[in-house]
Amino acid sequence: MESEAEIVGAIEDLDASIERLCTFFEQSRDFSIPVNTSWNAKDVLGHLVFWHESFAKNITAVATGLKPDLLKGNLPEINAQSVATTKRVSIPTLCARMREAQMEIKKHILNPAIEHIPYRQRSRKYGRLEHVKMVENHIERHLKSLRKKLNVSE
Repeated sequence: MESEAEIVGAIEDLDASIERLCTFFEQSRDFSIPVNTSWNAKDVLGHLVFWHESFAKNITAVATGLKPDLLKGNLPEINAQSVATTKRVSIPTLCARMREAQMEIKKHILNPAIEHIPYRQRSRKYGRLEHVKMVENHIERHLKSLRKKLNVSE
């Protein structure tokens, strides 16, 4: 069973990852540089914000006794949607939205009544600690890749 202290530590690690991500994007760089065959650097930020906002919506729904409105589709479809829906949003706005989603998650993450958090249809649910660690790892993997592609040291 996950302890409150473990969750607090994981959420602090996630806070730090989000700040590293936003600090990276708050620097003056060319974020239109392609980082893979489909996305540029800014698209990656939009993708991460989209998923983080979904996490915030889902945990809020579970915490307040509502049925979460889960993302529908397979991962490639949802990831394409993540970029399409954030394409025209500015970097400062995306960073603000990421931080707002994190604040919403922090409001509910220590609620012991939340046993599992769903993240998309037809997928398993995750415990609170597992979900936070999964999200932090996702952000760090993308940030590491972005630094490499844009030739930026930590």
